[in-house]
Parts: sequence; structure tokens; C-alpha cells
Amino acid sequence: MASLSRNVTVSVLFVLFGGPGILLIYLPLWITRFRIPAWEPWWQILLAAALFAVGITPALESVHRFIFAGRGTLVPVAPPQRLVVSGFYQYGRNPMYVGVLVALCGETPQFWNH
Repeated sequence: MASLSRNVTVSVLFVLFGGPGILLIYLPLWITRFRIPAWEPWWQILLAAALFAVGITPALESVHRFIFAGRGTLVPVAPPQRLVVSGFYQYGRNPMYVGVLVALCGETPQFWNH
């Protein structure tokens, strides 16, 4: 059985340097440098922030569920030892993918003019 600290470390590294980090941090940073145009309407900034917050919630909750309920990680080489069927996983099998997609949809209007 893997230790809790190992599961946390592997999961954090996966989120930061794996798929979610690449799509939500590094790719937008490379394209836009996270610069918001001065002429950006306030409602568009709020909409983007709300979509990002709604999207990142199931993604982060998935990491938490896999570590504590599943006793493993999101990474296939260290899978959970228990099937995770609570939280967002009681409604579907891919809440992290959906969350990252919604967060990406939040970033899109924010940096659209770049």
C-alpha cells in the first residue's frame, strides 16, 4: 500500500506538469503571457473567472477523491486501490476531464483578443 505523502506528491506533480497543468497553465501562458487587455469588458472578465472557478472545482476534487477515498493517484502507474464512487464520481466517470474543459472555456473568452 502506497503512503499518503507519496500519493499527494505524485498527484500534485501530475496536476502541475501533466495534462491539466499543460492545458490550463503552460499553454495559455505561452500564447498570452496571461495579459488581460485593458479594453476587456468587466462582464467578460467575471464570466471567465466564474467559468474557470466552476471548472477547476471538479478537477481539484478529483485529485482529493483519488488520494483519500481511492487511496491512490490519478496517474495510471499508481492507480487507486479502491473504486471511487463518491463526490462528482457518483454522477459520471470523467469529472476531471469535464472540469478542465469548462475551465479552458473560461480562459478562452478572457484571452480571446491575443
